[in-house]
Amino acid sequence: MTEEVKELETVFAGKTDIKGAEQASAPAQMSRRGVNNLNAVRGKLEAFDAILQDSYHPEKNPNGIINAGIAENGLMSDEIIQYYNEHFKLDKCDLSYGNGFSCSRELAVAMSELYNDTLKPLQEIKPEHIVAGVGMSAVNGQLGWYLCEPGEGVLIGAPYYNGFDIELTSQAQAVPVEVQFRDGVHPLSLEALEDFEMALYESRKRGVEVRAILVASPQNPLGWIISRDVLIAYGKFAEKHNIHFISDEIYSLSIFKSKDVPYPPEFVSSASINWTELGVDPSRVHILVGASKDFASNGLRIGAMISQHNKDLVSAMTSSSVLMKLSSASDVLWLSVLTNKEYLKYYIVENQRRLSESYEKVTGWCRRVGIPYEKACAGFFFLIDLRGFLPSRNEKGEVLNSDEEKLGELNSRLLKNKVLFNPGTSYHHRIIGYFRLTHTLYPHTQDLALQRAEKVLLQIKQENA
Repeated sequence: MTEEVKELETVFAGKTDIKGAEQASAPAQMSRRGVNNLNAVRGKLEAFDAILQDSYHPEKNPNGIINAGIAENGLMSDEIIQYYNEHFKLDKCDLSYGNGFSCSRELAVAMSELYNDTLKPLQEIKPEHIVAGVGMSAVNGQLGWYLCEPGEGVLIGAPYYNGFDIELTSQAQAVPVEVQFRDGVHPLSLEALEDFEMALYESRKRGVEVRAILVASPQNPLGWIISRDVLIAYGKFAEKHNIHFISDEIYSLSIFKSKDVPYPPEFVSSASINWTELGVDPSRVHILVGASKDFASNGLRIGAMISQHNKDLVSAMTSSSVLMKLSSASDVLWLSVLTNKEYLKYYIVENQRRLSESYEKVTGWCRRVGIPYEKACAGFFFLIDLRGFLPSRNEKGEVLNSDEEKLGELNSRLLKNKVLFNPGTSYHHRIIGYFRLTHTLYPHTQDLALQRAEKVLLQIKQENA
């Protein structure tokens, strides 16, 4: 911690008079919320930046670090890049502020057509139900700002996508209320609603009023689909406690078959449920979607919220959408895909076929190396159990006494061999030794990542024997 931040924290703690600090010509200071955000990521940004600076590239940096835990899809990279390069064309309007608030009117129409076709909504999704932004993180952050007062909570069942933490806290200053489940209770089961209930009451006891429940289907990092019955239970839970229900459906088109799951559960969108008939006010239901995952386009930064029955919320988010408006370049690129119905159909089908193929390949590697894993049928990843590969000693031969020390040693050795697996603990998984493993890296990169990891894991297994 720098002396400047220490001094600033002292000021905010009331131990120093702000006026006196000004008279002493102290350096210009950040706001309290700025300091809080800084402290929340202190050390993490530097560590991640070091990884980014040494990122693997087959030509520019072949000995760089491969992030085998990142949620990116490289399976369709060649095809989508070729398509974008062939269809990218700007006109004069694209160099102006455009004809829409959060995105072009044409893209809003195209998105409504896509999600009417794929989410099977009970009622038609219209362009005016959509607010777009530079990635789903920005959209979710804005949504949190409009739903929560600072210090109010959002229930999220663990394990969950760790990006939710910064999305909800950095601007909205909302509090992610982590829900851990009793032994034997699956996080996506009806039984899990009891744990949500307990977490809500415990949160209130701590003085954190809950304003929303946030769920993801397909779920990240579990790679599984939430059933209709459970979605309905979430909605009724939200109605009972007068809170909002946020449904993250950004992987809705990334569902696939495999030998593990030959018949995946049917994907059910929250938009397809008749909430009014069930006694749930549909104005509390909001859906998150985007191009990043299903269209292998993380870098274009395109996300959106769909809220069909809450005009005030849509208008409010639209009023500040200038803070996250899509660039014309991203707008034009995704629009070119969505309006080419023949290519769109090909892309979705072929992407799902390749997801199936890559899942079979990487789970086959897990079985060969002796790594237990949890079956998945959606998204780009699944959980692996590396507890049997946690080293008992460090490279100096010193005994490691705690699971935390063993996890740190495993992470260190993987990084030294230029591969990164994401620990489950970073997704609020309560068991040390689980990791989220991506199976959708560019094929050559995926092979190299597994080779590097296997070398480390087998060495540890030999040492532990």
